[in-house]
Amino acid sequence: MTPWVHLDTHIVLWLFQDTDRAWPPRVRGLLDGAVLRYSPMVELELGYLHEIGRVRVPPARLLGALEPVFSLKPADEAFHDVARIALTLIWARDPFDRLIVAQAIAGGAGLITYDETIRKSFAGAIWE
Repeated sequence: MTPWVHLDTHIVLWLFQDTDRAWPPRVRGLLDGAVLRYSPMVELELGYLHEIGRVRVPPARLLGALEPVFSLKPADEAFHDVARIALTLIWARDPFDRLIVAQAIAGGAGLITYDETIRKSFAGAIWE
């Protein structure tokens, strides 16, 4: 059975910027063989970062470029379910992080993330 994994915003950005990046072996294996999904909050965060000038490419173009290469698709768990889970993640002060992690939990998936706070607090976080 192919594993199911979500991607954090930084991971999506890094994939767009450099698909040959030196990823940890476990992450590289998942990027090459897992079913990859992202929370709609990733798209919203990318849009916010684009608006403030930290990301130069609009989110639709960025995600559109990655979808055919990685078969990357948005997650589709119900927002109400995701929000209810996010309410329990009191360790996260950032609403984007809260909802991105909650989306992975709602989907029963791990989350590839470089974020240290997420990695310390969410058992499903994947990096090394």
